Amino acid sequence: MDMLVMDIIILCWKRLADDDFAEDVDPFGGSDWMYGGRSLRSQENDDALATLADLAPPPQKLKPIRCVVNKASLEDRHPLDILAGSLDRLPEMGFLEDGCFDAPLGSKIADVEESGQSTRGVGKGLGFETEVQGQIHGHTPRDGVSLRLQNFGKKKTRQMVFSRWVLVIFTLFIAGTLSENSWQTLSGKPPVVIARGGFSGVFPDSSSKAYQWVSVTISPNVALWCDLQLTKDGVGICFPDRNLDNGSDVTGLYPNKKEWFSVDFTWKDLSDNVKSRSGVFDGSYQILTVEIVAELGAPGLWLNIQNSAFYKQPNLSMRNYVLSLSKRVEVNFISSPEISFLKSMKKDVTKLIFRFLNQDQIEPSKNLSYIKTFSSGILVPKSYIWPVGSDLYLKPHTSLVTDAHRQGLQVFASEFANDFTVAYNYSYDPTAEYLSFIDNGNFSVDGFLSDFPVTPYRAISCFSHLDTKDEKPGRITIISSDGASGDFPGCTDLAYEKAVKDGVDILDCNVKMSKDKIPFCMSSIDLLNTTNVFGTSFRNLSSTVAEIQERSGIYTFSLTMSQIKTLKPVISTHKKDHALFRNPRNKNAGKFLTLSEFLLLANRYNSLFGVLIKVENAVYLAEHQGINVVDAVLDKTHNQTTQESLTTSISVYFQSTDKSVLIACNEKTILSPGQLVYRVDKDISNVTDSAINAILSFAGTIVISMISVLPYNGGGLVRLKKTDVVPRLKARGLRVFVETFSNEFVTLPLDLYWDSTVEIDFFFRSAKIDGIITDFPATSAREPML
Repeated sequence: MDMLVMDIIILCWKRLADDDFAEDVDPFGGSDWMYGGRSLRSQENDDALATLADLAPPPQKLKPIRCVVNKASLEDRHPLDILAGSLDRLPEMGFLEDGCFDAPLGSKIADVEESGQSTRGVGKGLGFETEVQGQIHGHTPRDGVSLRLQNFGKKKTRQMVFSRWVLVIFTLFIAGTLSENSWQTLSGKPPVVIARGGFSGVFPDSSSKAYQWVSVTISPNVALWCDLQLTKDGVGICFPDRNLDNGSDVTGLYPNKKEWFSVDFTWKDLSDNVKSRSGVFDGSYQILTVEIVAELGAPGLWLNIQNSAFYKQPNLSMRNYVLSLSKRVEVNFISSPEISFLKSMKKDVTKLIFRFLNQDQIEPSKNLSYIKTFSSGILVPKSYIWPVGSDLYLKPHTSLVTDAHRQGLQVFASEFANDFTVAYNYSYDPTAEYLSFIDNGNFSVDGFLSDFPVTPYRAISCFSHLDTKDEKPGRITIISSDGASGDFPGCTDLAYEKAVKDGVDILDCNVKMSKDKIPFCMSSIDLLNTTNVFGTSFRNLSSTVAEIQERSGIYTFSLTMSQIKTLKPVISTHKKDHALFRNPRNKNAGKFLTLSEFLLLANRYNSLFGVLIKVENAVYLAEHQGINVVDAVLDKTHNQTTQESLTTSISVYFQSTDKSVLIACNEKTILSPGQLVYRVDKDISNVTDSAINAILSFAGTIVISMISVLPYNGGGLVRLKKTDVVPRLKARGLRVFVETFSNEFVTLPLDLYWDSTVEIDFFFRSAKIDGIITDFPATSAREPML
């Protein structure tokens, strides 16, 4: 492809006033920030940027707060007071060497050079006007819009002092059209992403930051969703409910009122703060007019009108307002569940979309030809397309999308969010859910309405239409955690087979010993954690072993292998307190394998790079049970891997938290240092040179926890500031594996949008780890850039 040379325009917006953020809820560490909306020449005082056309806050007192969606439970899960600073780390998720995160056409965060030093944002003393020149080297991945930015530098600056962090937005303009794959949408183009109230899954619904963050994190192929409400004086505002009490602090400002509908207030009355899901940003952002939202930089605007008849009572006309607005603002879509309202609008104004609110309202497939007479598409809950049973498993998909396309109607699907309960079929992976609507071989919806727009955008741009036969050279190593233990009981034949099918590189066996000294695979030495032993006659074998755990248990060395094989496996559920159960249909499926059976299974698959044999409690077993687990393991692995009948030859890795086990393995067989894996069984925030030297004496690979790389307190929020543990270990030649990656959103930081694929990408691209240990290998293996 020929090199494309483009202009790069830096667009800036300084925080308008010190009180825009309360001190204890400043998401970016008290930083000044800038947003790409218009080009701007700075003047000589700090207030100059507040004059940014159409974006200065209106004279209002109303601010957007937490919406009622999942309000109570989510507040319990995320009690922190601040969301501290994903902004300063996002550049590391932006300009990448390959794949769908290569500077997408639109907004991106970049490092700015100052005095030859690469710094985050713009340091003190660097001001604007700053002009930048650059070249875009041809690099067009599957979405047709991603480009690689290279060789850019400053041309001239004018002095003006800013605070620590500045967001620099590069808006790239390129002639040409988006590439069109074999999409089964009505237009043949990729589906549209509609950001419901902006990035409302993280920031307050319909707030300035929610809308702005859409432009920061994804490409321009997105429309901003505005739930249109009217004030007493006929001003259109974006707010998720006509009752301002549902999502703002209006009751605190006007406690004596009995109702708080938008029509009870003039625009000047409204200075309520919009509330956010987690409560982190309550009191930080104000309600916006439609005109302000339209100026926030996104290429598309979608107006949703729920209650046009309601506004006739105070002598207002939603129809007249929309017609007047369309003369000043480009509106791309208008949706409504009211047929009379849609019929009253002229079709040439914009695309009119009929919205279905619930499934008992009307049967869409039987009325599509009628719907076509007054709209160009339909917006339906996702269950209209993929119904979900009461057991939370998918039913067969309906024919709605195909039927609607046959009538010339577009189909947009709603009710998507990363923190909603989804069908068990998706293994708590929101990307897998999106892909089922666009990359199933039968149909594709024309767009998604989502609270977390970055996830459908990446599903469309990065993960759809992938050729699974393509090689992925140099990708990160994917290691199973008891097989695919997120989908089947861990360490069973089904968990291992699923892990291999899902693309794991190294299959793991957590070795335990039976009473008759047979090594086998099981995630816990206590059978109460992994089997139904408590409901059997073996329950009387309970004992307390202080060397292993404080509470009593029924231990594997108390039963023979034949007795253990009579037990039913039990799937692990890490988040029972959140009722996030794993695959209930298969909670007791599969059978446990001896180490010999495990090695035979692994050797059947050419795709596997190796197996990881985990050995723990060796000292206790030798001293108290007379079992030499190291010799038993080495004997089985030697016999299995040297048989002439085997069709494949895989590497064998040995892992332990006990260095004496690794030293014994190395003394009794020929192993490379990389095959000896030391697991650190606690979270660490630093590592000394002496500790690294000690580890290098008996291992070449190390396993550390996710918290040791990216500390956070488990409340769902982090600063995205890494420790220096990984770079220090890697600088001395150690391979670094990190455990354990899961899909359940409550295990993920909110800063990473409760999206497991974003989390994986962050650890790989930013933390630069060598291997991922995961309960859900399919999620990691799907990453096209790994």
